[in-house]
Amino acid sequence: MDDIIEKIQLYRLPEGYLPKWNLIISIIAFFNTIQTYISLKLTQRVYSGAYDQVNPLGTRLFGTWTLVSVIIRFYGAYHMSNSV
Repeated sequence: MDDIIEKIQLYRLPEGYLPKWNLIISIIAFFNTIQTYISLKLTQRVYSGAYDQVNPLGTRLFGTWTLVSVIIRFYGAYHMSNSV
């Protein structure tokens, strides 16, 4: 039981609002990434003025870029004191 408690405490967020905010935003962005790989419809609604400029390649590129930012935000939420 002590091992489980120690492992849970290793994954606790640092104090403050910024780590929590980064975690929430990374979760939301992760779902946005999934959406970009599933359908073009929502992406076309975001860029409503230029339907012809939204294509599968651009959508996947946007999704991959968002996934990279998800990883960085998620890492930053748990390692706020790490200067690297």
